[in-house]
Amino acid sequence: MISQKLSDSLRIANLFCTVLVIAIHYNTKHDMDLIDGLTWNYYFQEFLTNGIARISVPFFALVAGFFFFLSYKNISSYPSALKKRTYSIFIPYILASSLILIVDYSYGKIIWSSTEHITSQIFESIFLKPVSIQFWFLRDLIFLILISPVIFIAVRQFKLWVVLPFLVLWLIDIEVTPLLADRNIITIETFSYFVLGGYLSQNKKIFEMLIEVLSKRMTLYIFLVYIILCISRVFIDPEMANWYVNRYEFHTLIIQNTSIFIGVFLVIKLSSFVIFDRLIFLSQFTFFVYLFHVKPLSYGVGKLTSFFISDAYKFYLTFPLATIVIFIVAYLLKKRMPVVNKVLSGNR
Repeated sequence: MISQKLSDSLRIANLFCTVLVIAIHYNTKHDMDLIDGLTWNYYFQEFLTNGIARISVPFFALVAGFFFFLSYKNISSYPSALKKRTYSIFIPYILASSLILIVDYSYGKIIWSSTEHITSQIFESIFLKPVSIQFWFLRDLIFLILISPVIFIAVRQFKLWVVLPFLVLWLIDIEVTPLLADRNIITIETFSYFVLGGYLSQNKKIFEMLIEVLSKRMTLYIFLVYIILCISRVFIDPEMANWYVNRYEFHTLIIQNTSIFIGVFLVIKLSSFVIFDRLIFLSQFTFFVYLFHVKPLSYGVGKLTSFFISDAYKFYLTFPLATIVIFIVAYLLKKRMPVVNKVLSGNR
């Protein structure tokens, strides 16, 4: 068991990181005309969506590993853990991925390359290569859950000697799994933080000390270091990219990933200062929001905001609007259609 304060801190941190993921997927840097150089608009979005917000996926992986192994006493726990995750992750993944595929096909966003292999293409688009970009992380989790007994034994036997090599590989951006449907079976980022979460589940006092022992003054110092690292990376290499493409210098990669590592734990600590009932209430909707914040919502939000602002600046309308709308939808679904919400949200 963990303390109520730690539990609430993780829930609120999860809420913050979910909102940051929405920011990532609604950024409009690709719509900017940069022929005359980078603008304040570019720098701000780069700082927020490719700087601050990059803690989100590692945080999700860390917490997923932590809670998955928290009730994992030994290998005999695997069947029950697998059954639970089937309902909480796999079924929502398949249903949401299928719904989004149907919508995309209806909008003409998907054109099958050949009618002869339509079944295999549908299978790939739902299970292996989901059309909505955020589902890659859930695919990673599913594969991690399948090999969780190996991770559990390794972490229990070798402790940090297993965790540290994975973190080093992530730090220098070296993938360890082969490609499947044009993406690594498990990305090193998700892999390393899931393993770290497993280690922390066996050493809960580290999390508890983060919440209870770390002083506000020290937290402030760490926050300043974190912000300086994020700003430094943006100004040194404002066009850095290491998601889906490898466009970076080694030193900026180290700065970026160091800031991410610090930020993952910092967001948990900062969340412990804002444990408010309204935030706890909103946190119950984060999984549904994660599933549906991009498609089909982005089509309507993007079209609506086009009437008011140019594409380069649409981020400042689409991001808050999409955030508000998707949380309202999640709330109404839970209130009006609780059974549907329960299935899509994995019984959360």
